Amino acid sequence: MKEVTEVAGEVGKLLRAVRLGQGMPQARLYDGLLSQRQAIRLESAHNDLKAELLFPILQRLHLSADEFAALLEHERGVALAEAKPLPPVLAKALAEYTAWGDWPLTEAERTAITRYALTAPVTTLAQIEAMIPLIPVLPEQAEKIWRRLQVFQGLPRYEQLASSWCHTRLFTLLFMGRQKAASQVISRWQTLSDLPGDAKQVRLFMTKLTAALPDANAVYAATDPLITAWRSFNEPVMADGMIDNRRHILSGFNVHDAWRDQEIGAVARLLKAMPKAALAELDTPAYLAKFPGLNEALAQRHATLDDFLEAR
Repeated sequence: MKEVTEVAGEVGKLLRAVRLGQGMPQARLYDGLLSQRQAIRLESAHNDLKAELLFPILQRLHLSADEFAALLEHERGVALAEAKPLPPVLAKALAEYTAWGDWPLTEAERTAITRYALTAPVTTLAQIEAMIPLIPVLPEQAEKIWRRLQVFQGLPRYEQLASSWCHTRLFTLLFMGRQKAASQVISRWQTLSDLPGDAKQVRLFMTKLTAALPDANAVYAATDPLITAWRSFNEPVMADGMIDNRRHILSGFNVHDAWRDQEIGAVARLLKAMPKAALAELDTPAYLAKFPGLNEALAQRHATLDDFLEAR
């Protein structure tokens, strides 16, 4: 990391930018470290900062020294709009959406999330991590998030967040039937090497699925062995999630012609596993109507969803 004295003015400006991006009052950040006058002068680039004071300040901002150095090198004091406390409707909506992507949000909650995704600061790794799950809400923001993430290449959390971005972006594109763009995301994902085993398995599954599209039979043939493997490794939730995502993707390409028993079973089990608070708010018939052909498939089988809880 560069000596702080070399870039003292830029340090102060960047501390201010990050602080405002997190909505943190100046007094809280510098409490016990700097006087109000010193803090004002620091953030306006009129004061130096001793190295021994920088590190406790970074801790309060939840930044590592390496992350701050990367920001400093790239941004040189970028200014951010002052953040405000999250409105209650937005805070509730974000908590619900993060807990379960299909949470039955109200129109006001969906609008609040969309506006937030358009305007929220994306400067630090923590802010990037918070924004990645919102990519499906506002997919046009995805590349902005990716570009910002590249500032942190080489830092310990980079590959984890890059993989999460690829995962989320890939599903979003495939749900929209955009195979070419999805293949480009696969190429990015393949450059990441330091991933845990489960992330590598999902990447393999999605690579095979994307390559086999739009032939539904080829997709099933390429991915069924991996689903069987997840079940054999006692990962039933992962298996069900991939079954349902695969079905959703095939629907996005208009090639999901018939419901398999295991696909109905996956929906049944995922519905049972949803957060209780979400289930209490869920209009189940309306929710199931969003699954093209599901009600017809159940009618043809003279069955209910619960009859397929053991269909794997």
